[in-house]
Amino acid sequence: MIQKLNSIYSDIMKRNLFSLYGAFFRVTVLLVLLFDFIYNIDFFITFMETFSPDYYNVVSLKSDFLYLIKRNYQLFYLFYLILLFFGILGIGRNVTIFLFFILFKIHLFTFPFHSWGDILTATNLFFLSFADSFDYFSIHKSKKQENYVVSNLAFFSIAIHTCFIYFNNSIHKLESDSWRRGYAFYCLLQEYDYFMFKFRIKSIFDVYLVKIMTYIVLLQQLLFIPLVIWKKTRKWIIILSIAIHSFMGISMYLVKFQILFISTYGFFFPNHDFKFISFVKNIFYKCRNL
Repeated sequence: MIQKLNSIYSDIMKRNLFSLYGAFFRVTVLLVLLFDFIYNIDFFITFMETFSPDYYNVVSLKSDFLYLIKRNYQLFYLFYLILLFFGILGIGRNVTIFLFFILFKIHLFTFPFHSWGDILTATNLFFLSFADSFDYFSIHKSKKQENYVVSNLAFFSIAIHTCFIYFNNSIHKLESDSWRRGYAFYCLLQEYDYFMFKFRIKSIFDVYLVKIMTYIVLLQQLLFIPLVIWKKTRKWIIILSIAIHSFMGISMYLVKFQILFISTYGFFFPNHDFKFISFVKNIFYKCRNL
């Protein structure tokens, strides 16, 4: 037992366990934020030009800060985009990611219409600012380190954060009568008119189908932690989770949140768990040496 723990600690200390996926995650998250910014830029500008910080009924210190951002929003978003591009390219490495995290938090602080995906991203950006995600897809490559403990713990924190979200959601669902009785999935699809899929109950078969789908979602969140810890069931619970989130993203037009959430699943598989990792590395090195 002690020997196994020493082996695990040695791996965490001497190797970057998520060198490839960490870089992929960094680029994916920042690209999603870039496309989201471009898609909503007119809305952001209109909001900044028209809103009054007094609307929030905040203390004067916070109100003064919001007025400062409002008066200089062009400069703020210019720095926001510069750091976003630098983060995608790996320029400035961890310093850039941390500075962008601060600007992203200020953006959420001044912009009240943010989503679960934004809150999730802010937390993951904070963890990512301590991680070494610059071995790949980066202009400024990572320097060889003697100790990767902080970096690996930062990556593990993203996975643990995902587990906490599932645990918290499952507890709240268990407290809800609609989830316990098995008709929450039906109510969910009827909630907004713009949802792609509208489910109509026409027979007893449809009733049982709704109950099955409701309990699958509930059990997926409730059992996610033990099933993802056990290596034999890990890939299956991840596949099920991807399927559920993909359906929700397509049917409810929550693509941004679902991509950001699904992208965290890779941190349940260290480099050596990816059988194609050596193949990808060989291609990368061959392309770099051309």
